[in-house]
Amino acid sequence: MKIFILLFAMVGLVSGASGQTVKDVKVTILSTMIADYGTAEKPLFGEWGFSALVEIDGKKILFDTGRSENLVLENADALGIELSDVEDVILSHYHFDHTGGLLNMRKRLSAKNPKALSRLHVNKGMFSHRHHPDVDGEFNQMVAERKTYEKTGGKVFVYDTEEEIFPGVWLSGPIPRKSGEENWSTDGKLKVQIENEWILDTVPESLSLFIATDKGTVIISGCGHAGLINIAHHSKLVTKLSNLNAVIGGFHLMSASEAQLASTATTLSKMGVKHFIGAHCTGIESTHSLRDKLELNRSNMINGSVGTIYTISEGVKPTWIVK
Repeated sequence: MKIFILLFAMVGLVSGASGQTVKDVKVTILSTMIADYGTAEKPLFGEWGFSALVEIDGKKILFDTGRSENLVLENADALGIELSDVEDVILSHYHFDHTGGLLNMRKRLSAKNPKALSRLHVNKGMFSHRHHPDVDGEFNQMVAERKTYEKTGGKVFVYDTEEEIFPGVWLSGPIPRKSGEENWSTDGKLKVQIENEWILDTVPESLSLFIATDKGTVIISGCGHAGLINIAHHSKLVTKLSNLNAVIGGFHLMSASEAQLASTATTLSKMGVKHFIGAHCTGIESTHSLRDKLELNRSNMINGSVGTIYTISEGVKPTWIVK
C-alpha cells in the first residue's frame, strides 16, 4: 500500500498497471563526472553526482538533482534545455550528490513557473534518521531539506511499493535484494533508524525508474545501491516485460569484483540489453569490462558524460569525449 505524505490529485497520474507502453523516450545526462566541451561561451562541467532529464511522450521528469546547487541548471542552459516546465522530480536516495541541487533549483525555477519541481517522488526511508559516530547531529540532510522544500509549496510523495506515475512509467518502490550484491560504501559505522531500531545503512530507499516500451524496459538509476542484478529482475516483475532496451545511470560497480561483473553481465545478457550508459559510480573500467562480457560496442555501450543522450528511436548518442 502506497504511503501518501500528502493526499493529492494529479492530472495524468494513475495507479495500478495500465499495460501501456511508452512511444517516445529521451534521456539527457545533466550531471556526472565526465563532461564534454560544450562551447567557449557555455562550457559543460562535471562533478561527483548524477542528474538526468527524462522526456516521455511529451512529459518531463528530472531524475536526481546532482551535487552542486547550480551545476545542473548551468549544464542545462549550455545544452539549450529548459527546466522550468519540469514539475516532477525523482530523488533516487538521500545522498547529497543526488539531492544537492533540489532546493536551489526549486527556488530559481519556480520564479519562472510556480509549479517547477513542485512534486517530489521518493521511496520510504528517504527521510529516515541517520547517525554516524564521527559526525555530530543528524547525518541525513534530507530530514531538514524536506521541511524547507515543503515551505516553498512543494509536495512530497513517498512510496513503499512500485507505482505507475504515468502510463508505462514506473517508480520501482523498494527493490528486493536477493542476489547478495553489496552495492553501497560503508565503514560499518553509519546507521539508519528503521522502526525505532538502528541498523547498518544499506540505503534501503534506493529507487529506480522503469519505462515500458515496445522495445523493452528502460532502466534509469542514480547509484543502484540495491544492485543492478536485483534492479533488472525487479523491472521484469514490475513492467511485465522480460527484455531490457536500455540501462542508464549510476550502478555503484566501480569497485565490483570480476565475479560480480560476470554475474551482472549474465543477467543483462539473458534480458537482451541493447544499450548501456554507465555514469557516475558505475566506474569507467567496470563499464568497459561489462561491454566486453556483453559483446556490445562503443556505439551502444559507453561511459556517460554530461550531454550524453539516449532515445528509444536512435539509441545512444555519445558526446565527443566518450565517443
